[in-house]
Amino acid sequence: MVRFWLLSGTLENWKHSLREDEHLWATRDSRVLRPVVHQVSTGDRLVFYATSPVSGIIGFGGVLSGRFTGTSPHWPDEKKAGEVLYPHRFKLWVIHVLDEKEWISRALRLDEAGLRAPIFRSLNSIGEDLFNTMVKACEQKWGLEMASKIKEWKLFRPVPPPPEGEHDKIMSMIFEIGRLKGLVVEKEYPIDNFRIDVAWKRVAKGNPHAAFEVQIGGNFFEALTKLKHAWDIWRSVPILVTTDEYADKARQIVEGSFHEIRQQLRIIDPKDIGELHDAWKKIDEIETRTTLSQV
Repeated sequence: MVRFWLLSGTLENWKHSLREDEHLWATRDSRVLRPVVHQVSTGDRLVFYATSPVSGIIGFGGVLSGRFTGTSPHWPDEKKAGEVLYPHRFKLWVIHVLDEKEWISRALRLDEAGLRAPIFRSLNSIGEDLFNTMVKACEQKWGLEMASKIKEWKLFRPVPPPPEGEHDKIMSMIFEIGRLKGLVVEKEYPIDNFRIDVAWKRVAKGNPHAAFEVQIGGNFFEALTKLKHAWDIWRSVPILVTTDEYADKARQIVEGSFHEIRQQLRIIDPKDIGELHDAWKKIDEIETRTTLSQV
């Protein structure tokens, strides 16, 4: 059974969680919270609520894992205290979140939507009707369509992780291909609250004209979100590198929530990236040997 939760935390803790590659949330070990957090399970839907000075909803997400016990300080106040304050943790992923610069100005305050709900620290159970009302109110205020993305989120549960090092190996090949083509290339290129795996640029001070996400396991929804965002703000060609096993899944969701990049999106198999990389390396070796690279 899918449950719905409102996660309430400070501005500092939300920034920390959303900036990390792996997004976590947590609660204290109290008599009241302990049985509640044990009910959190994979697939549950989440409302992100930041306390004062924001005092409003900043985004929505889903639960990636059930509760586990944290054994080392993770949050800013834990690190300052030098001890674990929030041992009950679970992983989440972001379906949509406002840019940090807009949290105070665009967060949805509950009274704006005529809503009243007691909000306690960390974790609050809410009903499906209240969750849907919050989604609709945020859609109206933010000018976005999110209901279908939240509904379709189940299509993008994380797939098994790739073999260790495989993701970075493919990124490095894409990086090397771009370099050999004479482009300005960067890994982990920043884009608001995200990072694109590899960006190709024609000039150093220009915006990326091609954005790559390597997705052979993990969070497909977030990968497509980043590619669509790169298209929206830079008109970067969105390129998803994934295997045949997951390509159909990507096409399915693009036909729905990400239909705006349906015509632009390119889906490439990692094997083709490998062949292209080898071909460019061979050309580079021949040109260097014959000194034609200097002509």
